Amino acid sequence: MLNRLSMSTLTWGRAVRGLLACMGLFALAVCAGCQNGPTPAAEFVTQAEQLHRGSLASAVNRDKDLDDYFDEMGRRVIAGATAADPAKTHDPVFAHMGFHLVGSETVNAFDTGGGHIYVYNGLLQLCQSEDELAAVMAHEFAHAVSLDIEKTGMKPLPAGSLDRMAYQFVLYPFTGTTELSADDLAFSFYVRGGWDPARFADIFDRLRVRNLDLPSTGHPTLSARAAAAREAASHLSPESRNWRQPTVADAQTFKELRARANAGSERADPTNRAWLYLRAFPNCLLPADMPDQRAAQAQLKKDTTPVQNTTPEAS
Repeated sequence: MLNRLSMSTLTWGRAVRGLLACMGLFALAVCAGCQNGPTPAAEFVTQAEQLHRGSLASAVNRDKDLDDYFDEMGRRVIAGATAADPAKTHDPVFAHMGFHLVGSETVNAFDTGGGHIYVYNGLLQLCQSEDELAAVMAHEFAHAVSLDIEKTGMKPLPAGSLDRMAYQFVLYPFTGTTELSADDLAFSFYVRGGWDPARFADIFDRLRVRNLDLPSTGHPTLSARAAAAREAASHLSPESRNWRQPTVADAQTFKELRARANAGSERADPTNRAWLYLRAFPNCLLPADMPDQRAAQAQLKKDTTPVQNTTPEAS
């Protein structure tokens, strides 16, 4: 374990984990008479689990400190969502969501419609603070609890090949409206999770200054998403000041963890099929897919296209 851990780091997080869990259970008990929250369809959960176990799990970073950190961050995002709306995390799939750091160098994060969310190392390396990472994780969790994958019209293929399962996500990307809705919901999770409301927009600014505000038709620009986040922050009630918490990791620890994340990247095993799937998934943060994503999507399409029989029929 890293040395510089204060009450705002992993040790502090574990100390309050039980308290947050109790708070969440209490909130659920209070809401027992309310309408149940979202429940993911079984076939989507099965498909996501098969993709994870059959391929994507092999891309997850194996560093224990990083795994602990992402676990703690995920628990706090879930706690924030529970505080914002207990019904959102009523289902066990959401209450126990797995947040994974994967070694892909693509700038992206993705939810596969079940119990797993993937944050790419390419995106983590651009994050300059925990607040930026928290905004990304909250955004993906917002997609999950909103059942946004199911709303795309995708027909899950839990009995199909892994290639075909992965290609389904290419065929059914999120709309720009869906991304904006996820931002709105994620902001409430992020703020109730204790991170700085004024810094939610930072991740969009960070990507924009890296010249990643790509031309798009139908998807919001990074500038527009940052502006919307700042507008939301400006309308918070005075009560929101009571929700603030120290970050899970202090600034120096965050930098050290980010540096360690480069070990086990896709360069270490370029033949792993998981890297193709991760690159091919549509971009959830940028206005359009990057060239490496489009190339992976084309390759996956080719690999899943049935070979045409060109042999002449016997007369």
